[in-house]
Amino acid sequence: MFNNFSLHRIWAVVLRNMLADKRNIIRFADAVYWPTLDIALWGLTSTWMAQSQVSVPNLVLVIMTGLVFWQVVMRAVYEISVPLIEELWNKSFVTLFATPLTVNEWIIGVMLSGLLKTFFVLLFGGFMVWLMYALNIFAFGWMMIPFLGSLI
Repeated sequence: MFNNFSLHRIWAVVLRNMLADKRNIIRFADAVYWPTLDIALWGLTSTWMAQSQVSVPNLVLVIMTGLVFWQVVMRAVYEISVPLIEELWNKSFVTLFATPLTVNEWIIGVMLSGLLKTFFVLLFGGFMVWLMYALNIFAFGWMMIPFLGSLI
């Protein structure tokens, strides 16, 4: 079952999804606009809460880290489900599977391209939090990896 995977075919699926996103400005804007809007909105709200009578240490950092993690969840779900929907809309499953590409290879390729895009959103969100609020969400270090793994 797993002995006849081709890394070239998996990489072709990843490259196909990346090139499709390169030509679609709406998908790129989704990956940049919504995280920026959420970070600005919730950053202002959490800053206001931290300045009021709430006595939670590092409240802004906790909310911003949770928000970026939420963007990771949203992006992972989006990047795994949308390619499937697009393949159905474009009626290109027949074309894809007329090649030697197997279903497992296609699934792995879509998952890898989704993980790459999710990693981009994580880095972009961390940069925006640092830029807007001078907070480092990566200060937790390696402890973030199990949390991110469980979210994806």
